[in-house]
Amino acid sequence: CGTYVGGADDDIYNEVSRAAMVREGDTTILTVANDVLGEFEGFAMLVPVPELLEADDLKVIEPAVFDRLAAYSAPRLVSYS
Repeated sequence: CGTYVGGADDDIYNEVSRAAMVREGDTTILTVANDVLGEFEGFAMLVPVPELLEADDLKVIEPAVFDRLAAYSAPRLVSYS
């Protein structure tokens, strides 16, 4: 889902990344959540996309969205008799 960029001596760590992709018509929405730890001065996350994005194209969502998606897509035990 991209790569992290910082200074040469920056210690940047990420233990978990979660991503969700939704497509509706000709619109694709990619949502990424990371638990990045470290110094954030000069920090960036690069995500390759097929076209130039404007500031209005980027949004911050509540972390609960990923919790709900995880619960919705979790494996379920089903028994047929």
